[in-house]
Amino acid sequence: MQLTTIFWRIFIVTGIFLGSLNPVWGAYRTPIVVELEFAGDEPYYRCNDEVGVTITVKNTSPDTVRINRDSIKNARFFLQMRIIDPAGRLLIPRLDKPSDEVPDAPPLPFVEDPIDQKLVMAAPCVTFMPGSVTEETPDLGKYYNFEQSGKYRAQAQLSIMEFEKEGICNPKKYRWVGVVKSETLSFFVDGRLPIQIRPDTWHLAWKDKDPGLNVEVLIPVPAGNTVRDFQKEIRLKNMGGLKAVAEESNGMLKTRFYGKQCIEKLKKVRSGYSFQVVISGNYANGRPFCGSQRITIK
Repeated sequence: MQLTTIFWRIFIVTGIFLGSLNPVWGAYRTPIVVELEFAGDEPYYRCNDEVGVTITVKNTSPDTVRINRDSIKNARFFLQMRIIDPAGRLLIPRLDKPSDEVPDAPPLPFVEDPIDQKLVMAAPCVTFMPGSVTEETPDLGKYYNFEQSGKYRAQAQLSIMEFEKEGICNPKKYRWVGVVKSETLSFFVDGRLPIQIRPDTWHLAWKDKDPGLNVEVLIPVPAGNTVRDFQKEIRLKNMGGLKAVAEESNGMLKTRFYGKQCIEKLKKVRSGYSFQVVISGNYANGRPFCGSQRITIK
């Protein structure tokens, strides 16, 4: 996460509180809106389906507006979504690349205001012309772990600070500050199981020193089923199709993989990175199931 992004999240939260005390600010509403779209009214995704979304940010005004730079420029809207899983938990997005987030952001510079001829704080801002910016993501499952079957609720969100039309983008003289939100939409996921992968830290050293069958995948058996309701072949779907035969272990399915083979299937990873492992299999009747868990590389 960029330093300026950290600053804006803190500053906008503070601004929302202060702005709520200002009746003039409350009378104005930014023309910026955000829209979220899935395929279909209430899309249904089976085990191996990708959960694709389209997020559109619009300036509905006939005029150009000036807003904080990080809200639009190089923004990844899909990482700012609010997604609630069937258990009521907020899902946190994860990236393969390690975060460069640091606790302290540099202060904003001061420049001379040409109108007041005083030094004022200058915020990085961009102009947003009438129109829209659209971002499509083919599979949210790369960033959010949809480990449970059932109904999910999703909303796109965007932190916005809108500045005056002219002069310095002074964060103390904004026109509007807050979070614009899309309509909350529902989607359904089927065939997902909350698996456990042990260990959840894999080592690059396994390439040179084979640890043997040290990677275990534990698959819970849903209520109303037994291990006999599953076919025993389990595949690491996004790791070159590595497969192994599962066995019963304390009422669960357990399968083991060679750590050396697993780490060799990860082509472009480095220490500190993470990787979302996806497993797949079938019930005895042929219906597919899958699960995923993010592991860390060291």
